[in-house]
Amino acid sequence: MKLPLLPLLPVLVSSLGVWGCGNVCEEALDHVNQCLQVTVEDSGEAPECDDTDECKADCALEAPCEAFVDDTSAAAETYQACVSGC
Repeated sequence: MKLPLLPLLPVLVSSLGVWGCGNVCEEALDHVNQCLQVTVEDSGEAPECDDTDECKADCALEAPCEAFVDDTSAAAETYQACVSGC
């Protein structure tokens, strides 16, 4: 069963810490936005950005779009395992 991960998008965005990490987090957010065909506006908040955020961003960049649109796919499992390793 394919379930879009749109309800999880705010969690993903906050976990990437996109406002403070620089290019890797911004690139990851752009990648996820393109996969989900949505745009997430900058909330103006600046969360802490550490190595964990950058690790999660790297996971998102390496994941194919299938990882974000079908949570039962092997790609989604690989992405979740990567993020859990951060």
